[in-house]
Amino acid sequence: MTQDDPGPAASVEGKVVIVTGASRGIGRACVVALAEAGARVTAVARSEEQLECLADSLAGSDVRAVVADVGVPEDNERMVAETLDSFGRVDVAIANAGIETSARVAASDPQEWIATLTTNAVGSYLTARAVLPPMRDNGGGQILFVGSGVGHTPAFGLSAYGASKAAVSHLSATLAQEVWRWGIDVNELVPGPVATDMTQGRFEVGQPPEHLPSERVKAPEAVASFVVDLLRLGPGGPTGQVFSLARRPL
Repeated sequence: MTQDDPGPAASVEGKVVIVTGASRGIGRACVVALAEAGARVTAVARSEEQLECLADSLAGSDVRAVVADVGVPEDNERMVAETLDSFGRVDVAIANAGIETSARVAASDPQEWIATLTTNAVGSYLTARAVLPPMRDNGGGQILFVGSGVGHTPAFGLSAYGASKAAVSHLSATLAQEVWRWGIDVNELVPGPVATDMTQGRFEVGQPPEHLPSERVKAPEAVASFVVDLLRLGPGGPTGQVFSLARRPL
């Protein structure tokens, strides 16, 4: 079997996966689902306390917690170095870390606007750049960027978040063209509306968000389940694609 012929869906058991934004929401759910499926996981976030709680809840699983800020180049390099020290390689990176700020451009806070771009867009770039060398050395890997429908269709008051996710989408598509020859697949996941700490008070699982009647809010675990299934395709599967769990056109 070759990189160009992935064959039947593979298991994620034993795969080494880095998940950023792992302390809550989609990232946390991905860490739990992957660990339960037998993957070896580096859980990355800025919150040491939340990471420790996550690691404690997964005692007995192969999970390493790394406190890092994805917007800082050195933190991404350290995150990868610690993963290599623990597990010997990097098979998958899920660039999930993200923050949101909501304001009209004229009323926006420049520092908050820039911080959103730094975490969401620059952080995704830095994470991807850091994992490329070990993936290339291994002969392949998978990078999954967590995007947003707002990165494809503008939303009032979400210029910073939308611009950051549009950058992530473009980064994903461009990187896929650059690294497929190395056996590295790169895709974007648009989760659609998800009930997380970031959307608390606005989203209720199973209900449509305001102004989006066709949608249904999902729990983070539903997204994580899809992520595990997608990773089972292994390198040599789809690349340069946008996978959407939304119930509306992007």
